[in-house]
Amino acid sequence: MECSQHGIRVNSISPGFVRTAMTYYVEKSPDWDLKMQYYGGMPRLADPRELGGAYVYLLSDASSYTTGIDIPIAGIVGAW
Repeated sequence: MECSQHGIRVNSISPGFVRTAMTYYVEKSPDWDLKMQYYGGMPRLADPRELGGAYVYLLSDASSYTTGIDIPIAGIVGAW
C-alpha cells in the first residue's frame, strides 16, 4: 500500500475463458459440455467485448476510491 500515498491505485481483471484466435477451437472439443457441467460455468467462451465494462469502470472517475481488488470475469468458472 505504499503506492496509495502517491494516488496510485492497484487493481486487476481476471478473465476466464475468452474467445480469441488461440481459443476458438475449445468450444468444438467433443467434451466441452461435460467440462462446463463439471466446472459449473457458462456453456460458452466470453466474447472479448464482454470484458470492456470492467476496464471502463477501472479507468473512470467512478473507481477513484477503488483499490486492491481483482474483478473476475470468468462466467463463474473458478468461483469456488
